[in-house]
Amino acid sequence: MPTMLLLGSVAAAMHPPLRQSCPLLPCFQPSRRSPPPLCQLGAGARGRLFLDQKEAMTRQAEVERDLLAPHTQPMVVPKPSKKKARAMGGGGGGGFGAKAAVAPSAEEIATALRVDTLKSEGVCYVPGVLRKESAAGLLECVQDELKRAYAAVEAEPESSVARFNVPVDTFDPLRGYLLLPLRDERSVEAGEPDGVMVRALRECLSSGSVLGELFGSSLCGGGKAEWYDLVALRTEAGAARQPIHYDTPYQKACGLRDGGAVQPLGM
Repeated sequence: MPTMLLLGSVAAAMHPPLRQSCPLLPCFQPSRRSPPPLCQLGAGARGRLFLDQKEAMTRQAEVERDLLAPHTQPMVVPKPSKKKARAMGGGGGGGFGAKAAVAPSAEEIATALRVDTLKSEGVCYVPGVLRKESAAGLLECVQDELKRAYAAVEAEPESSVARFNVPVDTFDPLRGYLLLPLRDERSVEAGEPDGVMVRALRECLSSGSVLGELFGSSLCGGGKAEWYDLVALRTEAGAARQPIHYDTPYQKACGLRDGGAVQPLGM
């Protein structure tokens, strides 16, 4: 027993409690180091990160093309099945005193079919929303706005966001948005009460037009559709392929996008 007590005393002397300051155990001393300095990205770093992300997205798009290309087919104008066509066409009831049902017009049937296609497919092909003359004038107008936007950013780089929706260091010369005014600058300078842009929108969305009836359908709130923005998506020759966009979530009342092409597009 005395031997055991002696060994216990020696062990206690060799290992003092850790809560006390001990010069042999510096790791338990309070740290006196200053915190690391806060760092920020230097000039041009955002552009480098953007280019790196763009390269990764291009590689992803190439993989997606190989996966999806065998399963795609050209878009066509939606056509109703025979059963759907009979339901849309309506029909009068027989018998004494029966009231004849008013058959919908061809335009109403076509609009209803487009609405059903949007609900089931999420996209609908609607050709010919603009006359050829209107499309040619709109293309010329957009080209003029693009030329003016380049000149404005050259003189004042800070205006890049207002013109192209991106700062100068992440601007892509081959693809991107061109933010458009409701009245183009050339028509304002000429003193025209409305310009090419206004006339094209009126032709597209006026009551009785194909898109006007579609935007005014119950799918978009029955005439309460909101206008979000007016842009031209430019894609120049040599632009890298884009991946599938995942930033369009499901909406019960889905938004419609008038993706009118003012010049031929190649896939």
